Order: sequence, then structure tokens, then C-alpha cells
Amino acid sequence: MLAVIILVLSCSMADHEPLAAPSSDVFLRFRQVVEANYARSRTVGNYAAMLGYSSRTLTRACLAATGRTAKQFIDDRILLEAKRLLADTAEPVGTIGRRLGFEDTSNFSRFFTKRAGRQPLEFRRFRQAEARESEWLAGKPGTAPRSAANALHVSNEKVPRLRPSL
Repeated sequence: MLAVIILVLSCSMADHEPLAAPSSDVFLRFRQVVEANYARSRTVGNYAAMLGYSSRTLTRACLAATGRTAKQFIDDRILLEAKRLLADTAEPVGTIGRRLGFEDTSNFSRFFTKRAGRQPLEFRRFRQAEARESEWLAGKPGTAPRSAANALHVSNEKVPRLRPSL
């Protein structure tokens, strides 16, 4: 009976992929490969093939290290770069999408909107307005926010106070 149990356990263990390295090492290798290739590949399967692991192993390692799946980790990296490019450059949205591996601008826009909660151009305008406001608050001349230039004007004049009627 014991021999049967051992045989069953050994067969079931053969179905599972042994980890070639602890999950933290797997994740570190995965992170490096994503950093080098996020603009060329968005699928976990491609990264698994590059590293010689299964998609499942990458996802488990990623979940253990970050609490996010491997696919979410890849998408997070692409989204981070998209946000950086939208905020810091004047490149058209389509160009940014192509740089990040999207053949079609509408696919990039859907990807971005779903994950960022705003359309790419809306995000860009918002970040530019934030930057102008930050510079203005820091006292840099000529950087007043467009809409707030007059609204935030402070004068030294005393403002009469209204007295409540009795």
C-alpha cells in the first residue's frame, strides 16, 4: 500500500514544473527582461519562452513578489512609460503607441484609458496643467496656470466684511 501511495505522489509531482530558482530569483530575472523588452512584447508567454519558464511559474513568482500577475506587471510597466511619454514629450499619441508596441492608435488608446482612467490626450492636458500649477506655486515667473492667473490674484486691498442682519 505504501508503495502505491509513493508511486501516485511521484507521478503527480512529475506533472508539476520544478522551480529552477526560488521565486524571488525568477521574479528578478523576469523584471529585467520586461524592462529590456516591454516595448516589443506584451505577452507573458513570450517572456516565459525568453526565460525558459512556464507562464504559470512567472505569474506565481510575480504574485509572490508584487501581489500582481505577470500580465498586470507587464501592463503596469507599459502604462508607466506611456504616462511618462505623454507628460514629458509632445509626441503624438499614435507615435507613443507605436513606440510601445501597439500597431493601432485605437488599441493603445483603449489600453491606456482602461488602465489610467483617462484618455491619453486628456491625461496629457491634465499633467501639463498640474506642471504649470506646480511651477507657479514654486514662484517661477511666467508660469501661472492659464485659468488661475486672474482667479488667484491676491491684492493688498481690504475686503469689506458683510455684517449679518439682526
